[in-house]
Amino acid sequence: DPKEKWSDGVPVTTYYNIITGTKQLEKTATSEDYSFDLNEEGQVTIEAWSVSYSGVSSDKASKTVYVDTDKPDLYITESSADDSGKLIINFKAQDAVSGINTAKVLVNGENHRRSYVG
Repeated sequence: DPKEKWSDGVPVTTYYNIITGTKQLEKTATSEDYSFDLNEEGQVTIEAWSVSYSGVSSDKASKTVYVDTDKPDLYITESSADDSGKLIINFKAQDAVSGINTAKVLVNGENHRRSYVG
C-alpha cells in the first residue's frame, strides 16, 4: 500500500534473500518487523534490501547466523576409582553445528572441578 509509512515516513518494500547450505529463498516483507521459519540447521546468511516506491534500491545489509535447535550429545565413555578414592569419569560431549559451550560434572548433585578434553 503506497500510503503505508515506515519508521522514517517513506514507504518502501523490503526484500530478504535467505541462503542456507542447500537452498536460496527470497521473501518480500510487508512491514519492518518480519519473521520467517527456517527448516534447516547450520550456517544461514540473510541479506536484506529495500526499494522505495520511486524505484531506488538501498545497499544490501547481510548477517550470517548459525541455527542450532538440537541438543548436544553426551556420552560417559569410562569411569573408575583408584585406591585413594579418586574418581575418574571420561565423557565425550559434542555438537556438530555450534560446538560445546559448557560441560559440567555433578557427583551426587555437587559441581566438581574437571578437565575437559573436547
